[in-house]
Amino acid sequence: MKAYVYPLLCLPMLAGAEPSGAPDAADAWLAQTSSRKATQRDNELALRYGDGVQDITLVYGGTHHVTDGQPLQAVQVVPGGDRVRLQVLAGRKRSPEVAATWHDQLYGEDRHMFGTSKQAATGHPDALNFWVSLDMFVNGVPIPEPVYIGQGSNFYGNNWWLGNMFAIVDDCRHEFRMRDVYGQLYCIRELGRHELEVSACPPL
Repeated sequence: MKAYVYPLLCLPMLAGAEPSGAPDAADAWLAQTSSRKATQRDNELALRYGDGVQDITLVYGGTHHVTDGQPLQAVQVVPGGDRVRLQVLAGRKRSPEVAATWHDQLYGEDRHMFGTSKQAATGHPDALNFWVSLDMFVNGVPIPEPVYIGQGSNFYGNNWWLGNMFAIVDDCRHEFRMRDVYGQLYCIRELGRHELEVSACPPL
């Protein structure tokens, strides 16, 4: 399968809740993440095809935001086998400014945001390393409005956030419910910190 690479010509622009525990431990963690130097890293999120899904296409249009001073060199979409992989070559320094612009894309509504890492998966990110905007197609049918995919971090490591104005988070089932333009409902579930499964939702 061909990998689609979207190089970036300039360097502009799934973070969970803050760590629990003693304040000194949280302060030390925040100091460490905020003082990281500008280092480009390979950041990958896999979307695996579940029941009723034969293909997922992601198209990057160039809109993104990364923490000031951090690189974001390229966004790659790599299809293959039973999944498609999103690879973002970027730095990993979290900032509230990136999270703020993420919130703006989704009008600040937590119900349209879904985070990985079950320790801090609901609500909204307080800080993010970066986010990118993508057009998403499932089985060749478009999802209305862009899908925003961002990476942050919490006390347990890096995590990912998904956002879409036509998707709703289900906190009880820990899944993200997203419809295509024809009304087909898909359920997105976490398989691991860096892997999600997209399936046709069973009838309620």
